[in-house]
Order: sequence, then structure tokens, then C-alpha cells
Amino acid sequence: MRRYLIIGVICFLMVITIGLIFELCLILCKKLMKKINSNKVNSPEGQVMDKKKGSEIYLKTYKLVSETLNSIDPMGFKPGQPDGSPIDKYGIEVAPIVAFLINNQKSLKIDSKPLAVEIDRVWNEYFDHDSGCSTEIATEIIKNFED
Repeated sequence: MRRYLIIGVICFLMVITIGLIFELCLILCKKLMKKINSNKVNSPEGQVMDKKKGSEIYLKTYKLVSETLNSIDPMGFKPGQPDGSPIDKYGIEVAPIVAFLINNQKSLKIDSKPLAVEIDRVWNEYFDHDSGCSTEIATEIIKNFED
């Protein structure tokens, strides 16, 4: 009889402990979700900025790079033209260039050569050769690039 009492007490204590651990997990999850859903993120310079502003910067930069590549059209795809390829033909190449621009925006105000090197790196990755006009593309992007 005494043995059953001890087993019952142990089981009771285990249930309470599991309940407390579960409550602690819920509290930690709520704090984590609150932090994740915060409207603040770190910019490439380490400054805290609004997520919406970060998204706007990315989309604006993406549009700039995409339009520049479409207008220069280094591969002769004629994106968006009736006899050409779809308007987003350079879409895969745009994303790494945009990331490079956003992460290096301070240094690119001084010199566009690193961007030209990145454009050729991207072109080599996707087309196995340089763009042939990376300096022209980089100059045009930097000319129109705003913070």
C-alpha cells in the first residue's frame, strides 16, 4: 500500500514538472515569435531599420537592376519585346547583383569596379563567360542607385 502511495506521489510530481516545462516552452515561444514578428531588422550597415523600408529598398534596387539589364541587354535576348524573350529573362541574374549592391552600397558610391567584377562573376556562373559590358552595366546602375 505504501509503495503505491510513493508511486502516486512520484507520478504527481512528474506531471507537475512536465506542466511547468510546457508552460516555460510556451513563454519562450511567444517571446521568440514576438521578436521574429518585430518590424525592425538590421540593415547591411548594422543600423536598425523598418522591415517595410528594407523591402522597399530591395524592390526598388531589384527594379533598377532589372531595367538596366533589360535596356543594355548584354545577351541579346530582347526581353519584353514582341520578338524577344519574357520581360523577366534576366531575373535569376538580378538577385545576386541586388544583394551585392545592398551589402556594399557605401563602398560603391566611390568606385563601381567591384560591381562590374560581381556582374562578371554572376555572368560566368550562369552563362560561362563575362557579360562583355559589365563596366557599362555597373556605371548605369550606380548612376541611378539611391540609398
